[in-house]
Amino acid sequence: IHYQVPETLEHYFQEAGRAGRDGDRAYATLLLGPDDLLQSRKQFLANLPEVGDVLKTYRKLNSYLNIPYGERIETSFPFRLTDFCSTYKLPVPLTYNALEILDRQGVITLSKEFWEKSRIRITASKSDLYNYFNIHPELKDTLQILLRTYGGLFDFETQINPRLISRKLGCSEGDLNTALKRLEKDGIIELHQQEGDMLLTFLLPREDEKTIYPFSDQLKSRNKIKKEKVGQMQAYLLNNKKCRSIQLLTYFGENINKPCGYCDVCLSKKPIDPDQIRPLRQKILEVLSQGPKTSRELLDTWEYPESATLKCLQDLLHDGKLHLGSKNQYIVS
Repeated sequence: IHYQVPETLEHYFQEAGRAGRDGDRAYATLLLGPDDLLQSRKQFLANLPEVGDVLKTYRKLNSYLNIPYGERIETSFPFRLTDFCSTYKLPVPLTYNALEILDRQGVITLSKEFWEKSRIRITASKSDLYNYFNIHPELKDTLQILLRTYGGLFDFETQINPRLISRKLGCSEGDLNTALKRLEKDGIIELHQQEGDMLLTFLLPREDEKTIYPFSDQLKSRNKIKKEKVGQMQAYLLNNKKCRSIQLLTYFGENINKPCGYCDVCLSKKPIDPDQIRPLRQKILEVLSQGPKTSRELLDTWEYPESATLKCLQDLLHDGKLHLGSKNQYIVS
């Protein structure tokens, strides 16, 4: 059962085909609501970067990190996507996709691991520390653990592992960070922190358009194909005139003209035998007089065609013989 519209017919064909792998008869059902096609287009196409989006993101990125035109800085930069987008009022999903394109094209590399680096040096004298501990005993353990873990904190800036220190203190990393900032504010330590959810490295010199345009045609072609495939999936869902199997197999290059007889399109074209209607109506009322049932439960109790059963249920609802309960069960009125 597909609860959401797949991106392409290739995705749908592969996913729906899993239902029949045991060799038994299987049914693929796709649930389609009134807004699903619009939502599908938004999901797959609204954040598809065009060439202009990629160029804009690249320019803003260079400005954000102060990269001069014509230069390539070999240093890796800590990078937080949300801060970057907030600075330039850029949409996060579209910007992230543009960055991924720059990564795939070898313009930048992105390491998507969250990391945080903290470096400290104790600037207070030992006598000042002693006096500070008397006034702020709640911070004594933090400094003592740091001094026991790292040598040379009085002499030079040292990188620390916040996770290790917080574990030794038995507190969260957030609590440790608060304590470090308080020590910095009170002039006890120098604190330098770098953090980000990505590590970004430039692989090419900054040349703006000259950097982006070599792969612009490839990007346009890729976007065109993606839009076509999303459109083909939606056209399949909207086509209720041609057998679903014929539609799918034709798309994949097979020449077939015989309808399957089982899909919703084929079943809708099967004539309903009038001689079945009267006894089926009576049968439905007899079964439901014993208790409410859903349409699926009714279909499981006999061999009448689904189309005939649904037609009788609709007629009985219209005639006031039945009504639907809160659990989608049919109840005799």
